[in-house]
Amino acid sequence: MASIGEVKAALAQAAEQVLTGLRGVAVGTNHAKVFQAIQRAERGRQRLHEAATLIQGGATAAREHVGVLG
Repeated sequence: MASIGEVKAALAQAAEQVLTGLRGVAVGTNHAKVFQAIQRAERGRQRLHEAATLIQGGATAAREHVGVLG
């Protein structure tokens, strides 16, 4: 099973690849839909980061609770 860090790294890499591709398509164009796609991809990347942070916080809280239980 992959660790949280490995999943986070894989998702971050995939998001970067999407953004790189979109930015490559956007070169030389001023089409609003391309810029909208880039903005959405950037928001998705940010939300993935936020989700990973929340998951790590949940894992930490669970470990602390196990420590309290003994």
